[in-house]
Amino acid sequence: MVFLCTEKIAMKLHIDTEGKAVLENGMPVYLHEDGKAIPFDALAALNKITALNTEIKSHREAKEALEAKLSQFAGIDDPAKARFKTPAHGSNTWCTGIIKNIATVPLNLSHLHKDMQALIKPY
Repeated sequence: MVFLCTEKIAMKLHIDTEGKAVLENGMPVYLHEDGKAIPFDALAALNKITALNTEIKSHREAKEALEAKLSQFAGIDDPAKARFKTPAHGSNTWCTGIIKNIATVPLNLSHLHKDMQALIKPY
């Protein structure tokens, strides 16, 4: 889970009485506005940033791939009208929807071979 902070957090490097940075387990300690002292693990922060950048890249690539697939449907304003039937289990089902108006065009099949004419059935 990622939490986004929308406000700036003021942190100051914790300095000892000699003017040197305070370290805890080899990490510099920062003081928050509320006085809480927290060590900063730069290596863990860098690893987390790298992991998040990798995750962001994979999400972006997946989004771009989906957008590319969806672009072939550009211009379809009514998905219900654009739906079509597909052949199921070898049956001959004519497409409807996008090419629905083709049924209004009279078919002249006389130029086709007789076997081909038998395969074509009007919708």
